[in-house]
Amino acid sequence: MNLIWPPSDVRGKLAIIPEAGAMIPHFLPFIPGRKRIIQAGGNVGVFPLLLAEHFEHVETYEPASDNLDCLRQNLANNPTKGRISWAWHPMSDVSGKPMRLKETEPDNCGAHTFQTVEDDPGAVSTLALDDVPRDACDAIWLDVEGAELPALRGAIKTIAAFSPVIILEEKGHGKLFDWSPDDLHAFLADLGYSERARCHNDRLYKR
Repeated sequence: MNLIWPPSDVRGKLAIIPEAGAMIPHFLPFIPGRKRIIQAGGNVGVFPLLLAEHFEHVETYEPASDNLDCLRQNLANNPTKGRISWAWHPMSDVSGKPMRLKETEPDNCGAHTFQTVEDDPGAVSTLALDDVPRDACDAIWLDVEGAELPALRGAIKTIAAFSPVIILEEKGHGKLFDWSPDDLHAFLADLGYSERARCHNDRLYKR
């Protein structure tokens, strides 16, 4: 893929493209519907662009401004751009909570995290997925550096309405948001979800 990346990125592009190339065909057979997928973080557009080849609509979220600038440029001349909508928000259990970007690995645009702040003019507001109206949701695929459980808590109504397949990157980053793998797995089990597939650090859950 010939894409624009943030100038500081060295390592992200080396991992994201091959991971997407492996994970998407691995997980697609577990997703029977192909009308809409929620995907975050969008990064520079690798996952949204590839997923748009299989879904009628990709709803992607990318809160890091440098990544989002690249994503918008990469979508501009792509034939699938009409299938992709984007927004500049980190995911959480509630909307409107201010958060600030934390570049834990400046040379890796796929490793940015966010932390809660107060009275910060550079803050980005969180979004709860339930606050976005939609008429379908076949899958939720999250790679949000530790915010996976808060994001799912903000999607309870969406999950109840559509029973989407849920795919999560699990690398132990939940400690940044005060939750453990046991907390995540108990939450999913309470919703009737169980693990069905794995690829790299991502796990797929289905009702």
